[in-house]
Order: sequence, then C-alpha cells, then structure tokens
Amino acid sequence: MENSIIKDILTQVIKDVDEAGTLQLECDYPFLYDKFTIYNMTGLEVLKKIQEESKANIFFKEETLHIHPHYSWQGTKVIYDFAINIEKSELTYNDNSKKKFLVIVEGTDQRGQVLKIKKGTEGGDKITVKMEGVSDVATLETRAEEELMINNYASYEGSVTGWLIPYVEPTCLAEIRDKEYEFRNGVYYVVAVETSFSSQGGKRKVTFGKKIV
Repeated sequence: MENSIIKDILTQVIKDVDEAGTLQLECDYPFLYDKFTIYNMTGLEVLKKIQEESKANIFFKEETLHIHPHYSWQGTKVIYDFAINIEKSELTYNDNSKKKFLVIVEGTDQRGQVLKIKKGTEGGDKITVKMEGVSDVATLETRAEEELMINNYASYEGSVTGWLIPYVEPTCLAEIRDKEYEFRNGVYYVVAVETSFSSQGGKRKVTFGKKIV
C-alpha cells in the first residue's frame, strides 16, 4: 500500500474481514506511511502493529472501530473513592513531571535515507524511536509528541477493582479520590476494563492511563 494513511489501511482491512458490512470506521489520526505491507496477518495483528508503531488510541465501540490521537477521545466521567467503591488497589504512583526528556524519532524513506525529528529538552533522558517506511515530517513530529506525552507525567499506574457500579469502559474519565494522599487525586484516562462474575457478585478491574486533570 503506497502513500497510505492509517484510515486507508484499516478501511481495506474492514472490507476484508467484515462480511456483513456493519463495521464502521472513525479515524482522525493523520499518520502517513510511505509503505505498509500486510502479509499473512490477521486484522488483529494489523491493529496491534499500527498501535505499537503510531501509539494511536485504537478501540471498538459498538460496531465502530475508533482510531484517535492518544487520550483525545474521552467518554463519560465516573468516580472511584478509596473509602467507598474500591475493593482492591494495584496502583503505584510515579512522578515524571519534573524529569526532562528528549525524544528522537528516526524515519527511513524508501531510499534508506534517515530523517530525524527531536522533541523535548536537550540533555534530558533520551528516548529513540525508529520507524522504517515513514518519511513524512508531520507524521514523525506527531509520533515524537505522542512519545513525549506518554513519558512526561505525574500519575498513578495500574488498576483498581470495584463492583459493577459505576459502569465504566475504556475512554471513560475516572476521578480518583483518596483523602490520605490528596495530592494524587485527579482525573485519569481508563485504558482497559475487565469484568468478571462469581458467586460473590460482579466486579470490574479498571486499568488507568495518564492523568488528564
């Protein structure tokens, strides 16, 4: 696929795997490949490859496949309070907000020429990302900005387990409240939800991404 953006690639994938023709695509992530080869790959493997390379936010909601910039698509807001509706916590708190990072994204065009894009602070912790088959400058800049945003944060990492109320799904915004550590309170992006049922009732394990507010 020459000169294909993510939307073009996934439109073709949907046509190949969606025999009923009911699956829709919503994509506002402008990521340009010089070349993207699909050989003996399932649709899930294609999605995984794109997500790993671009850091796009990829998820299914009802019958729509969504592709968006990191944390840009935001669902409803829920509240998790350690004193009320958190049964188990597997959270750690990391503060990288004061760290300095320098992200270097190296793209390679079809002639093997390397293009470098730098974002962040010179002298900071260096993060290098290599992207073969990508030479579009705007795409490389977007990738560098995404990597910088992912690493430069102060927030919880991990998950909490609660009950079936509140209803929560990926892309929801979860406000975490903890009277013991109020400086950690904030609104966090939900990246995964695992619902389980047993003789003791239903539970949801909610995994958080970056602190939004």
